[in-house]
Order: sequence, then structure tokens, then C-alpha cells
Amino acid sequence: MDFTTYFGLKKPLPADFYNIGDFNENADKIDNALNNLQTDIDALKTYIGAWNKPGTPASITVPTLKSGSTVTLSWAESTDPMGKAITYEVEYLLNIMGGTPPWQIAYEGSATSCTFTVLQDARAYDFRVRAKNSDNVYSTGYAQSDHLYVIHAPTVPSPITVPELNAGTDVTLSWGTSHGRPGEPITYEVEYLLNIMGGTPSWQVAYEGSATSCTFTVLQDARAYDFRVRAKNSENVYSTGYAQSGHLYVIHTPTVPSPITVPVLNAGTNVTLSWGTSTGRQGEPITYKVEYLLSIKGGTPPWQVAYEGSATSSTFTVLQDAIAYDFRVRAKNSDNVCSAYAESGRINVV
Repeated sequence: MDFTTYFGLKKPLPADFYNIGDFNENADKIDNALNNLQTDIDALKTYIGAWNKPGTPASITVPTLKSGSTVTLSWAESTDPMGKAITYEVEYLLNIMGGTPPWQIAYEGSATSCTFTVLQDARAYDFRVRAKNSDNVYSTGYAQSDHLYVIHAPTVPSPITVPELNAGTDVTLSWGTSHGRPGEPITYEVEYLLNIMGGTPSWQVAYEGSATSCTFTVLQDARAYDFRVRAKNSENVYSTGYAQSGHLYVIHTPTVPSPITVPVLNAGTNVTLSWGTSTGRQGEPITYKVEYLLSIKGGTPPWQVAYEGSATSSTFTVLQDAIAYDFRVRAKNSDNVCSAYAESGRINVV
């Protein structure tokens, strides 16, 4: 009895008795060898396939996502073990109000970056990228981003409207409506910058709330104000800028210099008119304008100027033929802003 070299199959000699058991044993050995060969072939295919795949990109980088903006996605370069050309497939998963769509293609190409437009109503995104070689063989996995929430900055609530600013008065500031995501509550933050004698303080909060107007008290000694307003959404994200008023000067109307005192008016004599002091901004010069209305036989002339200056009294000559006079005085500051008049009423000439 002889045996084969590799599988040890029995080879009966010509003189040997043929044994069917030997035949069956030989058949089993051949079958087992063929099975092992198939296993080796499958393992070899797996090894070759893995060797033929491009590497998975190591990472994908996504900047801050702001609604409605265009951002640049970038990822690490992949290599192919056989040096074959590489392309990339970038996908995104969008989360919006009402559901989450399936993965969508954002980019296909050979670059390692692409631009992406963030939808206005998007809540969040996931991104992933995989590589593909020229044999259309993909990398074994994806480089995937975190679950990234979209920043929804509300629009700037311009313009801001500021009425005439009179010292010591209350005024109403108003501004335009800001818009964010549909149905999202918006609040506003109004600030002012006050200019007074002695320095310029920092921005101060005048109002916080959901209304588009507020009442503001103008300080008595204020010289000027700047106002600005910005919007904020429910995620505490502010609008990208302020609506700003510009530099607004405060009107300081001097007080009425009452009372005006008029002595007995004797025809043809000089008398002294006097009046109370007017006050304005601290340290601001005040001047006065005294006028008279003369009643004579034959008509009543218009108001005439009797005095202009910084004193609180003046000399006045009573005309010989005058029947009566009315006197009035008002104050004026350095900004040429005038007070109301203090009036004497009708005074007959003696």
C-alpha cells in the first residue's frame, strides 16, 4: 500500500485487494481539503478587500451654525493603500420642526472642504463623511460630527425712534419688531449712553421686555443721549447688532422768570421793571427779553422789545401819551431755547 505525498491518500498496489473503505477515506480527505481551500479563499478575499479600501477620514470639522448663513465644512484627507484616486461623500441629517428627514447628500468630490447653507428654520444638524476610491470602494466607516444645534439670531429691531428730548420730561422710545424662528418669543434690551457735565458714563439698561416701546425719563442735567436696542430670543441669542439712535442733544428749556414786577406808571417818567431769576442747566448762562405792548389813542401797536440782557431788571420810559401798557419777559439759554413768558397784565398809566 502506497500513499500520496500531500493528502496521504491510500494507493493500493496492483497485487493488493481493493478496499472500498480506503476509497471512502480518500474521498473524505479530498472533501475536507477542498473545504479548507474555500475557507482560505474567503479569508484571502476579505484580506484583499480590506487592503483595497481607502481609509476613513479621521475627522470632520463644522464651524458654528447660524440660521441662514453659509459655512465651510472640512475633513481630514483619506489615503488609499493602492494609491488610487480618492473622492468624498458628505452627508447631513437635518432636524427641523415637525420631524427629522433622512441623511442627505451635501457634497461629492475630491476636495477636503465644501460650503453648506444652514436653513433658516433648522434646529440642529449631524454631518458625516466617508471616502471612496476609483474602484467605487468606500471606506469602512464615516467620520461623524456631534449633534450640532443651530444658532437662531433674531433680526436687528431697527429703526429706533426717539422724540424730542426735553430735560426733566418723560418720553416714549419705540423700535421695529425683530423676527426669529416662527412662533419664537422675542424680547428687547434698550440701553442709553448719558452725556452730562463732568464725564460720559457707560451704557446703561433702560428697558428689558417684549414690548416695542418704553417710557424714559430725561434727566434734568443731561446734555445728550445715545440710545440703542437689540433683540434676544428664547435661547438667549442676541441679534447680530443694535439699532442705534445717534447722538441726541437734550433741550433745556429755562424756567419762566416770574413774576414780573411793574411799579406805578406815571406818564413821562422812568420806572424800573424787575423779574425773577430763571434757571437752566447748571452753570448755563441765561439772558432775558422784556417786551411791552403799548395802548395809545388811535390803536395798539404790536409787542416791542424793551430790554435784552442778563440782568433781572431794566429801566423803562413811560410815554407821555400812553394810556396803558402790558409787559412780558422770557428767558433764553445758550442753545437759544426760550422759556414761556411771564406777563404783567394790563397796567393803566396815571
